Amino acid sequence: PALPAVNLGGVTLHSWAGVGFGEEPTGLLLAAIRKSAQKCANWKRCKVLVIDEISMLDGQLLDKLDELGRLLRPAPANGGQLPFGGIQVVLVGDFFQLPPVGLER
Repeated sequence: PALPAVNLGGVTLHSWAGVGFGEEPTGLLLAAIRKSAQKCANWKRCKVLVIDEISMLDGQLLDKLDELGRLLRPAPANGGQLPFGGIQVVLVGDFFQLPPVGLER
């Protein structure tokens, strides 16, 4: 049987990340996230991020989330930058179902 995401403490990606619709430039999104201790904690404590219905996420927003992860999480000791700041990202979805949110506007 299916297990609703709410039973696992699931929330929308936009809410968890603190990006709203994610239409602003990355610098403005970063400033807004840094004003919220909870949103900063979400980014810093996360080890694995599961994004369901990936087909509904615009590629530009995914790029912004990658950049935010790199900016909000400390770089490894060797000075390199890891994708999404080192968060393991699991993308799940069916690209033949739903288009990215906002593209129909």
